[in-house]
Parts: sequence; structure tokens; C-alpha cells
Amino acid sequence: MPTSTSRTNEPRRGCRIWLRLQVRRCALLGFALLTIWLFYERWGVRVRLQAELLQRQKECVQFTEAADRVAFEGNAIQAGTLSQRTDYAPLPARYGAGFMNPTTPTVVAAWSRQVPDAVRRMEEVLAQIARYEELHKRRPPPPMSGGGIFGPEATFPIFVHECDVNGIRRLVIVQADWSNGTAGIQLWARVIEPAGWLALPKDLPTKFLDADGQPQHSVPLRAAADDGWIRVYAGSPDPADPAAFRIPFKTAEGKGTIAGRLRADDNIELRLVSWNGAPATRAAQ
Repeated sequence: MPTSTSRTNEPRRGCRIWLRLQVRRCALLGFALLTIWLFYERWGVRVRLQAELLQRQKECVQFTEAADRVAFEGNAIQAGTLSQRTDYAPLPARYGAGFMNPTTPTVVAAWSRQVPDAVRRMEEVLAQIARYEELHKRRPPPPMSGGGIFGPEATFPIFVHECDVNGIRRLVIVQADWSNGTAGIQLWARVIEPAGWLALPKDLPTKFLDADGQPQHSVPLRAAADDGWIRVYAGSPDPADPAAFRIPFKTAEGKGTIAGRLRADDNIELRLVSWNGAPATRAAQ
């Protein structure tokens, strides 16, 4: 038969049991939250960055411009007009052959910001991933080579899109270097193996191939006259060939079109296919 003392202790004992259960629950909940936080800090940020990288990469592989969009303007008069717009960047005379010449216009060329911005956004995410990997003392990802658009102002992409060779997809970036002056530009290419959920993008060794099949690190595209100018329009993918693209241009002498085609070995065939409305068979010069 329970005594009065035992009946008095029963509520206290029940209260202690309830408190122990609550403490255990709080401890388990705290442990679970700590585990989730550590997992997110260690892996969640990295997964989020990888997802953002894939999104930025998608913007690049699907990037297109209007056919009449000027990617580079070497005519000083037209360049001065374009440079007043926010979507174009001016190239001052100090970058060209007219530097220190008092008769040279202040702005001698201009390039479109829209094409390089698509690539820059992807590179910014890669930089964040590199900082994250370094913070967690992992091996930092290899830098993407040829990032001239993030250094000198005179280097910028004029074509950004995906090329598909027999089901093998690559991100192709054709860049222009204006370091040779206002009479022309130098073209060079980057071929990138796209990133996946478990892999980062990788720059692949690539070269242009001329009409004779000889590899060239870069290809000049210039006006016939030393004091001439060139206007290059944004490149676009060839709707008839998923591995090919075209880059129209204009000089004081006429209009032309350059055709490029990615090969299975990740090199790019580059040809001048038309000049002033007539077919052309020679390599781009």
C-alpha cells in the first residue's frame, strides 16, 4: 500500500523524467542542427556554387547575338559614337598605332560588352569556387587559360556558343586581340570541355587550321591598308551544322564572312568563305 510520502514523490519523479526527456530531445535536435550546418558549410556551399556554375555555363553555350550586332568597331568615327553607349567599351588611342599622335582621335575603336559579360559571369563563379577550395585546404581547381578578357582591355570574345561534333559538346570562345592597332585584330580560340555536377570546366589545347591544314595559334583579320579599319559583327552558330559558326566582318574595301568548324581533335578549321558576295576559298587573312 503506497504511503503518503511515496505519493508526494511521484509528481517530482514524473517531472524529473519529463525534464530528462526534454533535455535529450534538445541535445539530439542540437546535434542534428550542428551536423546539418557542418554539412552545409563543408559541402552545401560547394554544391550551390556548382549549380550556379552550370547555370552560367548554360548561358554561354546558348548565347546568341543579333546578326547585325557589332562586336568590334575599328572605324574611329563610329567607335566614338558607340562608346557613348553603356553596352560598348571604348579603346583609347594608347592601345593602337596612333598613340602619341596628336591627330589621332581620343577613341579609335570600341567593343561590345554583351559578349564578354556572358563569359565573365562564368569566370566569376569559378573564382568563388577556387577561393572555397583554398579555404577548405583542398586542391584549387586549375585556372581556365587564355582569360584575356579579364586582363588587357584590348582582348575580348566575339563568338561564344556550344559546338557539337558527333555528340561531343564543347564550349567555343573566339577572342579578338586588338594589340596590333586599328588596322586589324588577331583571332584566337578557346575550346572548353563543359562542367558537370562532379567536374569543373577544362580548357583544351586548340589551334586554328588554315587552308593547308597547318596549325596556327592565332589568325590575323585586318584591313588591306595599314591605315584602314575593320568592323567585326558578333559570331553566330551555323544552323545547318552544329559544329560550325560564322563571323561576318566589314572593311573599307568590302564585306566578308569567316566560317569556323570545330573538329573532333578540338582544333578549329577557319576559312574565308565569302567576299563582297562572292564565294572565297582561301583561309582567313
